[in-house]
Amino acid sequence: MIQLGLIGKGIQRTQVHQLHQALGELCGITVNYQLLDADQEPQLSLEQRVQRAIAEGYRGVNVTHPFKAEVSAMVKQRGAVPETLGSYNTLIFTDGNIRGENTDYSGFKAGFQRTFGPLEPGRVLLLGSGGVGRSIAFALGELSAREIFLYDTRPETALALAGVLQAAGYPCATVTGDNLTEVATQADGIVNATPIGMYQYPGIPLAKTAIQAPSWGFDAIYTPMNTEFMIAMDASGAQTMSGYELFLNQGVNAFEHFTGISLDRDAAIQFYLQKRSQSC
Repeated sequence: MIQLGLIGKGIQRTQVHQLHQALGELCGITVNYQLLDADQEPQLSLEQRVQRAIAEGYRGVNVTHPFKAEVSAMVKQRGAVPETLGSYNTLIFTDGNIRGENTDYSGFKAGFQRTFGPLEPGRVLLLGSGGVGRSIAFALGELSAREIFLYDTRPETALALAGVLQAAGYPCATVTGDNLTEVATQADGIVNATPIGMYQYPGIPLAKTAIQAPSWGFDAIYTPMNTEFMIAMDASGAQTMSGYELFLNQGVNAFEHFTGISLDRDAAIQFYLQKRSQSC
C-alpha cells in the first residue's frame, strides 16, 4: 500500500483521491489517498503539513490553492520541470529527499493536445499569473503560442512572470485593466487561471462582452465545471477544454511520479471515467 495526499484549502469536493485509488486498482496497488484540508487545521503552515506527511510515511503529496507559491522553498531536487519555471505542485518523498514535479505544466500540455489535436494556441490571453497560471504559461510556450498576454490583478506578478518567460525565449507581454477588453477580443485563446469561478469564489474573471470570437478557451477550475467563464466561452462558439481535462491528465502524471509506473494515458483515463460512471 502507498499513502498519498492532497494539501489545500476547501478541497472536500475534489475527486483526486478517487482518481488515484482507481489508478492504483488498475495497476494492482492499494492507494490510501487522504485530503489534508487546511480548513480543518488552519494554524499549520505548509512546511508543518509536509513534514507531518513525511513522518507518517506518505510517498508524496499534491499541493493546491492556496499553498502553491510556497512549495518551491521545500523542494530539494527538481524533477522533469523547466529550470526557470520554478513552480511545483507535486512532492515525492524518498530517503529524506523531496523531489518537486509540476503536473499542472505537463498535464496542461497533454490535455491541450488530447482536446484540440493539431490546433496551435496562437495569441493567448492568460488571466492569472501565479500558481497554475505560471505553469500554463510555460506549457503554452512549449506548445508554440505566438504570443502570451498576461493579466493579473497584481500587476507585479504579471510583470515578474513576463520577465521569466521572455528570458526563456517565449514571446509575451503584460496587459492592464485599460486594454484587457481589447486584447481579449483579439485573442485566439483565453485561459482562466484565477480562482474566480470556484465554489468559494463565484463569478467570472473577464467581462462576458469581451469574450467574442476566440478559437478556444480553457478554465483551470473543474469544481464546478460549468463556470460562468466556460458558459460564456461555449456561447461564443469557441472550442473549450475544461479544468476536468487538466485534472485527469495531471492526475495520471502525478500517479506516474509517485509510483514509477508508466501508464497508457488514454486507457487510464477511460478506466477511471468508467468506474466513476458506474458509481454515480
